[in-house]
Amino acid sequence: MTIPDKSISAAEAKSALAALEKTNSNLIKTCRPPIGLALVAAFLIGLETLAISLGMASDGWRLLMFSSAIGLVVTLFLWVKSLRKHGVAMQLCPKTTADRIFGALQAVFVIIMMIGSQLLFKQGIEWPSYVAALINAVFLLYIMYYHPTGRWVEKQGEGE
Repeated sequence: MTIPDKSISAAEAKSALAALEKTNSNLIKTCRPPIGLALVAAFLIGLETLAISLGMASDGWRLLMFSSAIGLVVTLFLWVKSLRKHGVAMQLCPKTTADRIFGALQAVFVIIMMIGSQLLFKQGIEWPSYVAALINAVFLLYIMYYHPTGRWVEKQGEGE
């Protein structure tokens, strides 16, 4: 790696990469929501999945479906407000293609779980609705903890 009129040694390059990795790690820790907020969001997405699956049964489930959707939006809004309070402005729309694909795959996974559990409920099988709700809740909790910035971050090996 060279800069005009100056060469950088391998030790300096490793030091710079370590500093970048530390900065990225600190950013992820800063963007991570409080555990209580993440648990509430996970509970609400699970409740939303369950209500969508069982919503064919009664109007009570439909009311729960809309209530949990509103609650989830409010929870995520509070997370963004909390980040702004700490001086971090989250981007709601991803900039890179990889980030767009990562976000789209997350959405597709959640939607497939919701629609699949609803179709199985229509066939008379009720238990997949509860399993899909649990899977979506754990999935959102994982995403909010390990990928709070909405970016796919790969661990780099020693020689990279």
